[in-house]
Amino acid sequence: MVSIKDVAREAGVSLGTVSNVINNRGNVSPELRKRILEVIDRLGYIPKVYARNLKTQKSNSIGIILPTVTDNYYARVFTGLQNCLINRGFNINLTVTNDISAIEEKALFNMLSQRVAGVVLVTSNPENASWNIEKLKDRNIPLVIMDRKIDVEYGNFISFDYKKVGKDLCRELLNRGFRRPVIITGPTSFSCEKDFIDGFNSEYNEAGTRFETLYIFQTSIHKFCSFKLLSSFLTELEIDNYPDVVVTTSRILENGVLEAIDIMGIDRRKKIKVISLKEQNWLEMVKPNVIKMIFRPAYELGKKAAKILIENIDSIKVYTPRRLILPVEPAIPTEENERLQKKRYEDRYFNNVKKELKLYMLKDISTRAIKTLINDYDKGEWEFDIKQFDIDDLFEAIIASNKNESEQADIFMIDIPWIPYLANNNYILDISDYVKKENEEFLDGYVRGVFDLYSLYKNSYYCLPFNFSIQLLFYRKDIFENKHLQNQFKKLYGIELRVPTTWDEYNAIAEFFTKKYNPESPVDFGNTIGGATSNIVEFLPRLWAYGGKVFDEEGNIVIDSYEGMVALKNYIKSFDYAIPGSIDHWWWHQIDTFAKGRAAMMIMYVNHTGNLVDREYSEVVGKFSVAEIPGKIPALGGWSLGINKLSPKREESYRFIRWASSSRIAVPFTVLGGCTPRSMINRAEELLDLYPYLVLAEKSFHKSRKRTYALDNLSEYNLNERHYDTIVSNYLSMAVKKLISPEEALKSIQRDLKNVVGFEDRYSA
Repeated sequence: MVSIKDVAREAGVSLGTVSNVINNRGNVSPELRKRILEVIDRLGYIPKVYARNLKTQKSNSIGIILPTVTDNYYARVFTGLQNCLINRGFNINLTVTNDISAIEEKALFNMLSQRVAGVVLVTSNPENASWNIEKLKDRNIPLVIMDRKIDVEYGNFISFDYKKVGKDLCRELLNRGFRRPVIITGPTSFSCEKDFIDGFNSEYNEAGTRFETLYIFQTSIHKFCSFKLLSSFLTELEIDNYPDVVVTTSRILENGVLEAIDIMGIDRRKKIKVISLKEQNWLEMVKPNVIKMIFRPAYELGKKAAKILIENIDSIKVYTPRRLILPVEPAIPTEENERLQKKRYEDRYFNNVKKELKLYMLKDISTRAIKTLINDYDKGEWEFDIKQFDIDDLFEAIIASNKNESEQADIFMIDIPWIPYLANNNYILDISDYVKKENEEFLDGYVRGVFDLYSLYKNSYYCLPFNFSIQLLFYRKDIFENKHLQNQFKKLYGIELRVPTTWDEYNAIAEFFTKKYNPESPVDFGNTIGGATSNIVEFLPRLWAYGGKVFDEEGNIVIDSYEGMVALKNYIKSFDYAIPGSIDHWWWHQIDTFAKGRAAMMIMYVNHTGNLVDREYSEVVGKFSVAEIPGKIPALGGWSLGINKLSPKREESYRFIRWASSSRIAVPFTVLGGCTPRSMINRAEELLDLYPYLVLAEKSFHKSRKRTYALDNLSEYNLNERHYDTIVSNYLSMAVKKLISPEEALKSIQRDLKNVVGFEDRYSA
């Protein structure tokens, strides 16, 4: 009889690893798990848990795998399944995957080991689920696949007629006179979403009439993804070009759409109808509908799936898989009060005197987020002139603002290191009197330590925290856990492959994962790195980790040191393991490289990484994890909002920056690409489901340093941070490009910094 020892010997692993696979314990990579299961099948080994179940031929449990139960559609599907199955004496084994394929794979293996009587599956990974389905077939375990087809012959499939839904809906929209629809669906790898789009397009191509515009978007099925998608899309449109209807294929996507419409104040300016696919229940059938719906009898779908599964279980194991497509009838009731709502809006908005604030902001995703949310402020009664600048141009625009009264801005977006210079030179208003009047709830609601770091200078407050950001290490967890690569790395370096904790380890691992140096690497490059945005923030964490500084505590310039040389050489070496030309890349180039699965590691500020969890953009969803950066001393990022000292609208300007820094918009602001400075970030469960690494960002914040460290407390030096940044960054770039040596770069930085205003007298004395 084949034993577990035989399996371990054949697979080349320990007994414990085989046991972990059989019992679904421990941290075993998907590749290794697959190899061990193949050995088990080939040798015919029957684990004890299998043997116990074989004695009774089958268990009494049904495995159910759903992407979520927070969407009422799947909650109703589950209720239909459960009621039918429990009435027949079965136990329910439910797994919720959150559309993460690794969870689905573990759940299926666990159900195999328990030899469940049958499985009901809504897959999160239809393109790669066939291997697991074959295992169910080998064990002769009946299977019902719902909604999302898998390209296998085994198993029953049951769903709704989503093509007809798409066709009927398109016809209905055209007949009712809609001319600018937006369609938002889940990923087209899910057959139900693709069928809906195909049906819609088919009817549209055959129709004699045409929409003025038609936009069809796909995104991950999460309300924050549809919120971000629609709000970002609408931000780019003039109000006259807004869609007149938005169609979503799930309640989850609809929730995000409704929140976007609400917080952008769109209903007060332009009525947009929302039509969505929903579950059907008696309450929805009898109450007046404000929101348009298309009903799916989800409970009935669950019942039919359960009945098909029971038929298979009760058979003599000879049955033909069924393909069952259920009809869905669209229902779009007439909305009441539309005319009155429109009149109320026009009376309020168009008949009032317009008020205006002018803002100078950075041209980045956080500004776009504020533009998207801005109608939540004062419910659309104010107008905003938002001018956007690149980082150097923004600093210069702030400096120039009070020289030309016609161009004066009221509010500035301010990089944290700029605060001392702008305060010393009377560019920004001391807002201490406003802050003193704030209640404790507002002030205590910030992440601990943020308020002072982002606002305080010489015991006075000049800004409110706006965009909180910290560097983290993003890495490909799936390839770090690959057993073959782990063994290969250990042979080369004599140590275990692990997440790097030092910059020396970082470069060694980056080299290992770069195809140029290791043809077996599953990715092209070991890391992403950039220099166009501000290469100083990639260099300084290395300098600090090696014990170096740019300035010492007395203000002396000490960058030309042994520690500085070690850090610079490490920084230059990192470019060998990145895309050629990375010194001229911006942050979004780095993120794109990592998201497309081409790099093993990336150091990045968290507020730029939202798209990594979007399935339509990112190929690493569910495959990456985060850690503190090597050396654990990140360069502090983030921005504040301050008021022009010459602004005549001080009260209203403070009221606005208070809103932009408030808990009210904290979550949507973060979803849209900013990062709230509010401590509620650690209590927003839905947000953390999407971005779990925000908790680690707060932890790392307390270890971070400003770029001008250790000059932060030396207020007598009137340092222009942009000048400082430019000097350091230019010579770093020249060293990376091999135009000068590392030694020359450090000496040049040391020399030029001495000529910065505020230092020349000190060094000439």
